[in-house]
Amino acid sequence: MRKIFSVLLPAAILLLSFGCASTPSDTSHNEKKRAEKKLRFDDWKYMGFGQEIPDWVEPASNGDIEQVKRLLPELAGAEIIILSDFGMNVDQAEESLSLQQIPAGYSLFDSFWVRIAKSTENPYIALAIYKMN
Repeated sequence: MRKIFSVLLPAAILLLSFGCASTPSDTSHNEKKRAEKKLRFDDWKYMGFGQEIPDWVEPASNGDIEQVKRLLPELAGAEIIILSDFGMNVDQAEESLSLQQIPAGYSLFDSFWVRIAKSTENPYIALAIYKMN
């Protein structure tokens, strides 16, 4: 009986000391912003690989060029245009975007796609930022 007690007591203490560890949950402002984006968009490019939605996607989807420039310092003094198009799936949205006329002198800076949560008609948006050369 003493052998069982001498083995079980240290094992129980060890389990209790590791089992009760906890960390405080502090949600930062940036994490809240990401959660809001995730609520608006439920799928995006490279989501399956753990990539977050770039900060510029939300304002670009709203056509807010000035906010995009603020979020991307390399575009601060540049002349840019944002093109977007919708589709029933990613391929359709990207194909529609690729058919748009790009003004002369602009080159692709970045592109991304997202799917709007709770949207039934053409939920995918393909976005592209073009910068003046």
